[in-house]
Amino acid sequence: MNPQEANVVLAKTASLRKLWDAIGAKQPLMVLTLFVGLLDMLVDSLGLSLSLRMVSNAALARDLHAVYQAVTFLVSVVVFRALFAALGHYMTAQVTEETALNLRGKVFRAIMGGKSVYFDTYESGDLISRLGNDVETAKVGVNAFANGAKQIFLIITALTGLLVWSWPFAVGLLVMAGVSFLGGAAVSGPLRKTSQHYQQTLAGISESATNIFGGVAVIKSLKAEDMMASRFGLTIGEHQRVARRRGFYQALQAGAVMSVPFLGLGSMMVLAGSMALRGLFSVGDAVGLVQLSSRALFPFGSLGGIWAGLQQNLAALDRVLEACAIPQERQGTEASGPDEAGPVDSPAAEDPSAVESKEVSDAGSHEVPAGGFSAGSGDVPAIEFRDVYFSYDGSKPVLEGLSLRVNKGDQAALVGPSGSGKSTVLSLILGIYEPDTGVILINGRNLTEMPLSEVRSMIAVLPQDPWLCPGTVKDNILLGKAGATDEEVAKAAELAHAAGFIAELPDGYDSVLDGNLSGGQCQRICLARAFLKDAPILLLDEPTSAVDAESERLIRQSVDLLAEGRTVVTIAHTQAMVERADVTVEL
Repeated sequence: MNPQEANVVLAKTASLRKLWDAIGAKQPLMVLTLFVGLLDMLVDSLGLSLSLRMVSNAALARDLHAVYQAVTFLVSVVVFRALFAALGHYMTAQVTEETALNLRGKVFRAIMGGKSVYFDTYESGDLISRLGNDVETAKVGVNAFANGAKQIFLIITALTGLLVWSWPFAVGLLVMAGVSFLGGAAVSGPLRKTSQHYQQTLAGISESATNIFGGVAVIKSLKAEDMMASRFGLTIGEHQRVARRRGFYQALQAGAVMSVPFLGLGSMMVLAGSMALRGLFSVGDAVGLVQLSSRALFPFGSLGGIWAGLQQNLAALDRVLEACAIPQERQGTEASGPDEAGPVDSPAAEDPSAVESKEVSDAGSHEVPAGGFSAGSGDVPAIEFRDVYFSYDGSKPVLEGLSLRVNKGDQAALVGPSGSGKSTVLSLILGIYEPDTGVILINGRNLTEMPLSEVRSMIAVLPQDPWLCPGTVKDNILLGKAGATDEEVAKAAELAHAAGFIAELPDGYDSVLDGNLSGGQCQRICLARAFLKDAPILLLDEPTSAVDAESERLIRQSVDLLAEGRTVVTIAHTQAMVERADVTVEL
């Protein structure tokens, strides 16, 4: 075996190992399933062949009692075969479904815990395809693995019986079986490569459809239905071409699997007939040997098919495991070095000349250009940026040397043109992204040294576009504080001016949300969620920019109430929001 062939074998072995690892906690059940499969194949091969031998010899001898004994034995074989087959099928189903459940759980948790830079690269449609189509295809691989093991057991038992019964049959069987297996396995390499492409194009369909369906209203307004249908047609056309190529390799594999075993069986029948005519063994032996040979020949052929089909399942499993291995957000603590953050109790930057502020209103607000600190008290600030640089994927920097300071209980307004980095600042505070250089401090602690779960427990966010999860009104509000009482939920809704319209819903707080709320009502449920969380830091991303005037008034009242005593950072789009701020940061 040359090095290239050895690498191929190792790669295929590693793929099977991945499949075994994916079974996880159900590995003991899979082992038991394989043992039941072994018993099933013992009864299938040896039991059936011996039954036919007994029936044939008894019939030729015209021995009625022997015929009854043979039929009784045959019935016993069928009963045991049915029991083992049913039990094995049930156990295999349990393993495959549990494996799919575990894989979907792992993919979902990996996606939810993944770094945002990953989602900047991969479309949601691709992730959905991995969670759905690829896991389903990988699940079939577990079933194929169990089926392949059963076929191997059948071959081993049949060959053992043939060696004991008549070794020439065993030799002839090995020759024909090897040809049969090679015929089925020859296309496994091209089939796996094509299957990987097939899964990718299938994910492309989900990705394209997700993007298009998300903009149906815009597409209709532009009368671009035909154009989008044409573009989607190109996507499904590519998938069709790959599917056609995959079907070609599957057809080659199927032809080899079906033709070679029948040729081998014909050879076994000629050999058995000639040996019986020469008196080397009885007609019953000849019938039994042909039956036993057939039980091994067809599994050899199907093994090639199973292996070729398994390549499709392993290709899908690779995509699933790739999703499970996406870069994860930091959950523990990672020290960034004692000198990186500097002294956390300093009232301002080490260089006093970096302080640059000017009064912009009679309310005492301060404008802080990038590169300067706001003047403030000597207390440890709630939020502090020190010379922060940040860019997306190494592109042009969005933030260049940003330094700002928001004291506890103060309100900061972020102003600037679109694309200046206002939303990026909020994402950095939440730890969704990490700065390229510079330091971000929360209550005097370096953000990179804090578990993200702790950081986010201190922060409530009111987004520009309200997001509600599938479920009831109460389910959505409880996202702010799991385990809160009904009284706490109702109080939060009242403070958010949401109690009134919730009471008018058919089932009140238990009403299932199905698109029956306006944008302003959805935002007020998100606001109730923030009230329930009761976090010391509040981030506002223009929460009233997409609601009607009445909803804006109610939301503004609730936001003002929620902001009392909290540190607030808001993306400002009105002069009134700027005037209320203690610190104004111009980007």
